[in-house]
Amino acid sequence: MLYLTPTPHPPLALLTSWQQPPSLSDFGQARGARPGEGRMSEVVAAPAKRPVIVWDLVLTIVLLALMAGLAFVLLFFSFFLAFAGDSCGASSTCDYDRMGTGMLLAMILPIVVALIALVAAVVVLVLKRIAFWIPIVGMVLMVGAFALGAGITASGVQPA
Repeated sequence: MLYLTPTPHPPLALLTSWQQPPSLSDFGQARGARPGEGRMSEVVAAPAKRPVIVWDLVLTIVLLALMAGLAFVLLFFSFFLAFAGDSCGASSTCDYDRMGTGMLLAMILPIVVALIALVAAVVVLVLKRIAFWIPIVGMVLMVGAFALGAGITASGVQPA
């Protein structure tokens, strides 16, 4: 008896000299199909690579540079929050711990937000997706983080 398909396979002891044992490539073949046809899994071509979007790349790099500049400006402005305590003792009472916390938040949070936005923009650019919006959102969040720190610093000064 000659088997045209690999299933059902006879035990190896029952194979005669003119029969070939089934090869690994024959498994999964449809019954009655010729070798190479009707396989359960087929080779799928790799998806096409996304093209580089040049305008997005250039705009994202320019916006990242502006974001870095804004980070340094906000860092510089955060040092002026120390002047919030100038009226302490004379005409107002101050919570120095709250003022120090607000000043540190105004210094550190915009830099952290800028670094997170930078990493996110680079990852999205590597994936060849639209990324120009990430530095814009980062700059808005940086200004918000600075305002949060400035607000906490200002809340530490209570007029008498």
